[in-house]
Amino acid sequence: MTSTYLDLYQQPASSPDEPAYRDLFMSRSETIARIARAPRDILVVGGGIHGATFARLCALHGLRTVLLERSDYANATSSRTSKMAHGGLRYLQQFDFAQVFQGIRARETLYKSAAHLVSPQEFCVPVSSSSTLAKWKLAAGLTLYDLFVRDAARRHRWCPIEKLDSCLHEVGGEQVTGGFIFSDGIMQDVRIVLESILAARQEGALCLNHASVESLKVLKDGSTEVGWYDRLDKKTYELKVGTVVNCAGPWVAQVGQLRAAPIATRVRYSQGVHLLFDRPWEGPAIYLPLRLPGKHYFICPHWAGTLVGPTDREVNQPEADPLPTSEEVDQLLSQLAQDMPQLGLTRDKLHYCYAGTRTLPVRSQSGSTATMSRRPNWEYSSGMLNLVGGKFTTATWTVEQGFKILTKMAQVQLRKVSLRGRMLPGAAYY
Repeated sequence: MTSTYLDLYQQPASSPDEPAYRDLFMSRSETIARIARAPRDILVVGGGIHGATFARLCALHGLRTVLLERSDYANATSSRTSKMAHGGLRYLQQFDFAQVFQGIRARETLYKSAAHLVSPQEFCVPVSSSSTLAKWKLAAGLTLYDLFVRDAARRHRWCPIEKLDSCLHEVGGEQVTGGFIFSDGIMQDVRIVLESILAARQEGALCLNHASVESLKVLKDGSTEVGWYDRLDKKTYELKVGTVVNCAGPWVAQVGQLRAAPIATRVRYSQGVHLLFDRPWEGPAIYLPLRLPGKHYFICPHWAGTLVGPTDREVNQPEADPLPTSEEVDQLLSQLAQDMPQLGLTRDKLHYCYAGTRTLPVRSQSGSTATMSRRPNWEYSSGMLNLVGGKFTTATWTVEQGFKILTKMAQVQLRKVSLRGRMLPGAAYY
């Protein structure tokens, strides 16, 4: 990649093309006209959490940034999460301490930067009388988890059965002796993405949804000619950019194939299903094994009732709108009937269910998707930076890593600006 178009950020903001005042109420037609008016430094493909965050970071550094999303913002994986901002307790079982540490730090940052959308939530891990070994393993794991938590009030504690809610006294037909209480976060995922888009626009990024990238052509000067399609007005446009950042989530490979050199990283996909019950749950969230290797599920309070999930099933290809299968729904209902029948989370109380697709970079040939590492992978090829995988909670960390690769490959020096601790628009006076 040449730095021809990355150098555009050196032009003054008061140039005729880019007025100093960024109008957040710009109409769609005005946004399209602005995009078509001049070459840009960066095109971000994808309007999920990683695309929105990357566009925000690029604009914050003064780069002339465009983001195109083929559907609604947060339409795919970013709106189909477990609604949790968490460190990833289960990653301790895989000895992935770096992932846990990064997740907890990112969660703590979200408590401050998105305090109106992310809040601490107590979780309970019930321990039965027959699982003495599991109790000590849990205690050791949660102690390690606490090493990364600065707030002593949110460190784990043992809660004897006398102090547990009565509905937690029996799990899976076994008497419970107590439970470990630890803290993680719950979040409003879609609103975080939307506010990240707003924040990117505040910094000058041009963001457009219902706009699909159809073609990518590398020009002789190293820039890329992008053909994109307005899915509302049914019109085709062209855009010249210095670098394309592919944050298309499950469709990262398909977008990569628009170039002569598709991405080299092998990708596997898994589908996770959640059930939302029309029944309030005001106790602590519950963390339970799914009785399959490496799999766990949660029973969490939700503003519309009680959320249960996720499952994990490998799929061959991502779908535009994945739907839960009857087998996946039955699996969770059966598990609930075995583990916690006293909660009354039955089919007649089922209000809604949804499915999301996880994108997993392959680092080894064996193992189920449930036990695969959730660490993302950045791949740079012929002027395109591709993100394979990624977790919602650690999006800022992932994006900053990708931005570092981008500037290194472009051989440009930019004053480092971090998003960590920088508030989302709605958090400023919260």
